[in-house]
Amino acid sequence: MDAHSDVHAEVQLEAGEMRGLVLETGTAGPVRAVRVAEAWRLFDETVDFWEAWLGRSTYAGRWREAVNRSAITLKLMTYAPTGGLVAAPTAALPEQIGGERNWDYRYTWVRDASFSRLMSWVALDRGIRLATAHGRPAPLERWHRERDSIYRQIMLRGWSPTRQAFRQHYDTDVLDSSLLRMPTVGFITPTDPRWMSTLRAMDAELVTDSLVYRYDPAASPDGLRGSEGTFSLCTFAYVHSLARAGQLDKARMAFEQMLTYANHLGLYSEEIGLTGEQLGNFPQAFTHLALIDAAIILDRQLDLDPPALSTRRSFAPAP
Repeated sequence: MDAHSDVHAEVQLEAGEMRGLVLETGTAGPVRAVRVAEAWRLFDETVDFWEAWLGRSTYAGRWREAVNRSAITLKLMTYAPTGGLVAAPTAALPEQIGGERNWDYRYTWVRDASFSRLMSWVALDRGIRLATAHGRPAPLERWHRERDSIYRQIMLRGWSPTRQAFRQHYDTDVLDSSLLRMPTVGFITPTDPRWMSTLRAMDAELVTDSLVYRYDPAASPDGLRGSEGTFSLCTFAYVHSLARAGQLDKARMAFEQMLTYANHLGLYSEEIGLTGEQLGNFPQAFTHLALIDAAIILDRQLDLDPPALSTRRSFAPAP
C-alpha cells in the first residue's frame, strides 16, 4: 500500500501458469487464500455455464461471435429480481471529452420521446391486435378511429415536401435518427417511396462513413453545448433499415465496418468519436440489442437474396 492508500501488486507468470486473486473490503476475518485448483474449478464452471446458456440460442447466422458476445453482455446487465435491463452500468460518462454533454442514465430524457406521436400509433395498433387475437373486451371502434387519425396526421404533417423526407417533429425540417423506427414498428413499409426518400436524406445529413448521428445539435438544439459522436444504436438501426429496403451490399458493409469499432471484448459504448474512440456510457444495452436485431435481419435478407447474385448483377462486365 502506498502513501495514497492505493494497493499495488505484481505477479510474474509463465505460459500455462495460473494464480487466483481475491479483492475484499471491510472483511473482519483473515484473508482467504485461493488455491490454484479452486481457481481452475471456478474458471471451468464459468465456461460451462456460458457455453450451456449460449447453446440455447437459435441464431446460426454469419456473425455468431458478435451476437453471442452481445447476448452475454445483455445477460450480465439484467437485474435478476425483475429481468429488467440496465441502460448501462455507468451513469454519466461524457459524450464529449471535457465537455458538458453528459446524459445521466438514472433519468428519462424528454428528447428521447420526440417521436412519441409515432409511438402513440404503435400503442393503439398493438392494443387492437392484442384485443382481437385474445378476444379481450376493448373499445375497438374508437381505437381504430384514433389510430387511423394519428396515421393521417403523421403522413400529412410529419412529411416535409421541402426535404422530401419525414422530419423530427411537425414544426421543423430537421431530420432525426429516431425516424428509423418507422418501418420497424410497421408504420410504413421499408420500400415505400417516401421512406426510401427519407433514407437518402438521412444519408446526406446524418451518415458519415456508414456511421449515423442521432441528430444535428446545431440544427436542433438540445440545451447542451458542444457536439457528439455518431450514435452506435442508430448505426445498427440504419443497417436494419437498409437491409429491409433491399440495399444489402450497403447494409452489410455498414454492419461489418461497425463491428470493427467494438473494443477487444466486443463491447460498445453509446457513441463513436471522430477518431474512432468510444464515448459515453459503457457498455450500452441499446447498442447490443440493436446489433443482435441488425444481424438477424441482415442474415435473413441475405439468405433470401444471396450476395453473390447481387454482386454479379452490380459488377458484371459489359458484354
